[in-house]
Amino acid sequence: MNLLQVVLDETESTQIELKLQLAQNENLSEFSFVQAYAQKTGRGRQGRVWESPVGNLYLSVLLTDHFSTWTPHLVAVALFDSLVDVGIDPTLLRIKWPNDILVEGNQKLAGIICEKIGNKIVAGIGVNVLTLPLSAGRPVSSIQEVLHPAQDEQLSEDTIVQLRDFFMEHLARPRQVAELKYQYQNRMLFQVGQKISWQDEQTQIRHEGEYVKLGEHGELVVNEFQDSIGGAKELIEKRLFSEEVHLLITAV
Repeated sequence: MNLLQVVLDETESTQIELKLQLAQNENLSEFSFVQAYAQKTGRGRQGRVWESPVGNLYLSVLLTDHFSTWTPHLVAVALFDSLVDVGIDPTLLRIKWPNDILVEGNQKLAGIICEKIGNKIVAGIGVNVLTLPLSAGRPVSSIQEVLHPAQDEQLSEDTIVQLRDFFMEHLARPRQVAELKYQYQNRMLFQVGQKISWQDEQTQIRHEGEYVKLGEHGELVVNEFQDSIGGAKELIEKRLFSEEVHLLITAV
């Protein structure tokens, strides 16, 4: 068994480190991981910077391609449930498709990135546990702030280890795609009929519509608002894939 479990004080990126380990040993076992307490060059989806100060969970895990395009959804559900395990009220948490965990409305608590390497996937998570990014550019929160908003008690680094262990347990739990889809939908930020806005990553054009459902590959199925002859709005069904769009407005 080639199970790798590496814990570092700091690294350039846990994603980079685990991919290097995989390049050196292609027989690494599923659920091998690299964890760091700080990163120098953390990145999120589509290359966006993920500031990674000391005191949080930065973790990359090796997965098989069993769930294919549903792997990011698996990671999101496992992370959501792990946050509940460390004490956060589940009604405060929501998954913002495709890769963010939000808390108390629109505050980002965690992010997810999945990269396919051959027939395997390197899944990375970054969770604000004890500290906040200084230049997030958007509302953010931490487990410390959610559980102890008055700062009357300080969480320890034990919380980081506990969160990691809960996450690994949830990742390894057997489940089918139909079950995963149901679990993901129940934890989503927006529900059927809610208005959403997104930006096309290639054209940078903004679009608006209504959320309909998750598609068979985990994409968003929406009804887009489009102008018709006479100036009236009509709804055109469209499928949004995570590599093509960026959601602009979160429903709260």
